[in-house]
Amino acid sequence: MECNGTLNGQTSRFSFTSTTAAVGGNPNAIYNNFTVATGATVTLANDIYISGNFTNNNILDATVATLIFTGTSNSIIDGTASSFAIAQITNSKTGSGTTNLNKNISGVVDLTIESGTFSTGIFTITQDLGALTIGETGILKIGGTNSVPTFNTYTINALGTVDYAGGIQTINTSITYGSIGISATGSKTLAGAITALGNFSLSAGTFEGGSFTHNIAGNFTISGGTFTNTGTTINLNGTGTQNISATAALNNLTINKASGVASLSSSITVSNILTLTSVLAINSNTLTLSGTIAGASTITGSSSSNLDISGVGAFGTLSFTSGARLLNNLTINRTSLGTATMGTDLAIGGVLTQTAGTLIIASNTLTLNGTATGSGTLRGSLTSNISVGGTGALGTFNFDQTTDGTSNALSNFTINRTSTGTLNLGNKLVLINVLTPTA
Repeated sequence: MECNGTLNGQTSRFSFTSTTAAVGGNPNAIYNNFTVATGATVTLANDIYISGNFTNNNILDATVATLIFTGTSNSIIDGTASSFAIAQITNSKTGSGTTNLNKNISGVVDLTIESGTFSTGIFTITQDLGALTIGETGILKIGGTNSVPTFNTYTINALGTVDYAGGIQTINTSITYGSIGISATGSKTLAGAITALGNFSLSAGTFEGGSFTHNIAGNFTISGGTFTNTGTTINLNGTGTQNISATAALNNLTINKASGVASLSSSITVSNILTLTSVLAINSNTLTLSGTIAGASTITGSSSSNLDISGVGAFGTLSFTSGARLLNNLTINRTSLGTATMGTDLAIGGVLTQTAGTLIIASNTLTLNGTATGSGTLRGSLTSNISVGGTGALGTFNFDQTTDGTSNALSNFTINRTSTGTLNLGNKLVLINVLTPTA
């Protein structure tokens, strides 16, 4: 068959039955369903476009041609041929169009997923000194117990996606991903660290992160499934804004960006170490930290941001971004002589809850415009300041009495509490400089 004009197969099926069939002509011809019949031999002289299904029931010679799957509808690669070698495949589906394997294929020299989804299902792809390319809107969906097929070379756009959508699967960590997704039940294990130039998403199944540091340059999202995070570090190292949303706790979280900030798009929990070498913005969420904090960068707060510190012992130093040194609520429940240290000024507009532990003000100003509750303590110094604003009853201040005249001292104490505003001292306070009761 040779077509030198325009062919649009629409809903037609082209079935080739000859033992010496050849298909050539206009490389832009679009076939709907393309079938190599039982007993037939078909040689492709040039690339062909298929918008429907490709069925090979005997012998296809596509050595010099590419099967290009196009259109918006789904396609299936299937057939009864004993040898199912296809040298070159390109997926150019648009929208939700998916090309589905229903057969193991071999001899693949080039698999290019320009756009749309190419789904392996439970079937395998075997290369012949081949290359895998995934474009910015391409998705390779891997089912069964398969991992990313082995190829000699991989070229994956930062926006291209590999989706692990099977059962028990091993994640290939020898390649650099664009975006990586885990979207189906079953455990996903790995033998090394993931490097992704794009996003990471977990929506179903179990991701066993292992004792590795996974480098993610895009957004990090856990919307479902289970994250087994023992020993796991998530390192956000991209440029621009990286969004974090997680329904499961993270073990270690590191923000180490060349530029831009990491930004919470949901409340999250970090159970071990939060390391900040770049800025983390809480936004209108709650950041729960039950381990420690490290790094020289800052947290960006807001009037709707909440910070919850739990755990045991010394927490570390909290430094806030200039112009955003404020929180709605701050909760400290740090046992076993637990402490948290202010590295910058901080204003709290809502509730300071000190269930246990000590907030060390250091050489900063703590501003309270809401209320204070709990039996924890404040540790002052000769250079510490407190400013109280707001209205009504604030609550009780309990100061650390470990070193009289230092740990229970303030340099300046300003009170501007209106509407019959009050505050109570639960123990001794030593004032070094100025008490300013303006209201």
